[in-house]
Amino acid sequence: MSNTRLNTPSVTLYAFHWSDEISQNSQEVAGNVDHLWQRCVALGKHLQIPALQSLPNELLEEKNHLDEFTGDKAEYFPLLNQANKSDKEPFLRLKSESQPDLLEIIGEIYPLKIQDTDAVDLTLRYGETVEIDQLGRFNSKGCLLPHFIQASIGQTLLIFAELSDNTDDYKTLANACIEAFLKDAEKTSVSLIAEGQLFGSPIFEYNTGSENPADQCHILVWFDCYPTTLNLGEQAYHSIFILLYCRHKILFATEQARLCYQKARELYIELNQKADDFATSQEETLEDLKQRLKQIPTSAFQYNKLLHDIDDYNTTIVTITEKYFSKLEEIRAHSLPEDKLDFLENFCNRTKELQNQIQIDLRYLQPGKQLFDQMIEAIRVIIEINAQEQAKDYEEAEKERDRNLKIWVAVVAAGFAVSVVSSAVNPRPIESILNQPHPDGIKPWPVMGLTYSALDIVLHLCLGLALALLLRPLIARLVPKSRN
Repeated sequence: MSNTRLNTPSVTLYAFHWSDEISQNSQEVAGNVDHLWQRCVALGKHLQIPALQSLPNELLEEKNHLDEFTGDKAEYFPLLNQANKSDKEPFLRLKSESQPDLLEIIGEIYPLKIQDTDAVDLTLRYGETVEIDQLGRFNSKGCLLPHFIQASIGQTLLIFAELSDNTDDYKTLANACIEAFLKDAEKTSVSLIAEGQLFGSPIFEYNTGSENPADQCHILVWFDCYPTTLNLGEQAYHSIFILLYCRHKILFATEQARLCYQKARELYIELNQKADDFATSQEETLEDLKQRLKQIPTSAFQYNKLLHDIDDYNTTIVTITEKYFSKLEEIRAHSLPEDKLDFLENFCNRTKELQNQIQIDLRYLQPGKQLFDQMIEAIRVIIEINAQEQAKDYEEAEKERDRNLKIWVAVVAAGFAVSVVSSAVNPRPIESILNQPHPDGIKPWPVMGLTYSALDIVLHLCLGLALALLLRPLIARLVPKSRN
């Protein structure tokens, strides 16, 4: 098959990238607003196609046409600035620089805006009959593959060729085209997943096993074997283009929903662990509970947002699937009776499976929302109960302090009362004790009136205090305890 010759073969890249200039809520997958155009510039440098390198200068400024990009007037909006072109064609013609021993590459690029998505239709072709091995030149070092183009929503490559040699083994020829196209791409392998017939000519579908649509290498090989194939293909061009966009947008939304599900499931598992810890914990301080109450609402908000995002992606899938069906019907309207469009129809069945899986995921995650709410409410109730108990304990302690203060006031008062009584009975006990008559008639201590008076006061106070302390238990029983 390496010697098989193809008439003017072409490779068309349909790439779709989520633009974050219009989608203000887009995630990190969007990247820079001109990312797709910059990748086309890099491709132009790699293949030495000057017109591709200057593509950003040929585009309309999106900020001046934002209402046209986001409106419902059309499914897509051409981005090529017609004011810069003399021929007024909606596409930009391409031509590679002359290189020794290399065939000239010609083609066109058609940049579009589809709602929040940048899209490009880039066709590269040879203008003559070439051997099948020359397909590898289009994809030098994998320059047309997802790892180089980096379109966040995904891409499809269409290899289209007219056979110069008669053959009925189209499947083997399609495999040879894939082998030649990928021969210079490292670690890239695709498998035949479907085959059919479109507008009278055989078509084969290849794909990788990657779940991430941005990494999927989706390739169609279509042979021009029927007189009206090319004409019917041109008539159905826009329907095919939008159908491919819908395909990748559905896979993209599914992947985003899956990522949201994984994050939500991690939060759900974390919440279940916290709920188990909360249920088995014997004692937690009020500060511990307050810290939990700060953390859980944040996680609950993230959890609810993830559920909301999953539901939004599901709505997107439903809406885009309807558009996919619509475009499929438009393609079918141009098709021939003997055409086999199963390879396009099977994807519709797959979208139903994707929607069912998202519904299963949502049903699995829904109890987590209630669990978050219940746990928050439970912690709030416990905090409120603990706060009330602490307030009650504080109030009891305050009442006990007041009672003790009253007891000590009563003790001091009793002590002063005893001191007053004792001073009335014997105003000068010190002098009476020290100045007892001596047998010889001599007074042992000199008369010191002021000193005796001070000592008398101290003695009376000590006597009163001692007696009051002895009576404290009795006084404590007389002071009533506080009642709740």
